[in-house]
Amino acid sequence: MPSRIHEAFVTFGTNICDQLYNSGFLPTRYKRNEILQTGSVEFDYGSVIMAPDASVSFFGSRDPFLVLEVAYSEKEEHAQRKAQDYILLSKAE
Repeated sequence: MPSRIHEAFVTFGTNICDQLYNSGFLPTRYKRNEILQTGSVEFDYGSVIMAPDASVSFFGSRDPFLVLEVAYSEKEEHAQRKAQDYILLSKAE
């Protein structure tokens, strides 16, 4: 069961989507409904399946643009390894 802090990240992800769209950071061809707060969706990297606490994706892309992990109860080394795995397993695409 997700904790309160985990649930707060769902709202945080939605806020990031809004800010990406409203800030002019993205090319003008992107519409707001193409920037998705995809939550804790599983991403399949063959032999490894990862499920971040929250994520932001662009419509039609296989991998998230941004992954959010709540690591307040994890050791720093584990959190760093998890971050590295997201980058390496996605082949930074």
